[in-house]
Amino acid sequence: MFSLLVLGVLFVAAMMVIGVLAAVASLVGFLVWLPFRILGFAFKLIGFLIALPFLIIAGVFGLGFALVPLLPLVGMGWLAWWLLRDRKPQRSHASVVS
Repeated sequence: MFSLLVLGVLFVAAMMVIGVLAAVASLVGFLVWLPFRILGFAFKLIGFLIALPFLIIAGVFGLGFALVPLLPLVGMGWLAWWLLRDRKPQRSHASVVS
């Protein structure tokens, strides 16, 4: 019974050592690969900056094409304004009192 207790304690100690070694290895790997990750982010940023003008042009054209279905409504509104506006010139009701 005592040997099982000792074996269990040794097993827990071994798992702790293995966990610490895995954590250290993970940290070392992260620190080794960190410059390459930063370089990858820099390349992505450069690619985005190169593509940005094309994205802006595509957005402007997309917005223009999205507004094309509104042209008949704008035309009907302009026609209604043109037909219903008052054609008489407006006279001022203000007078100068001297």
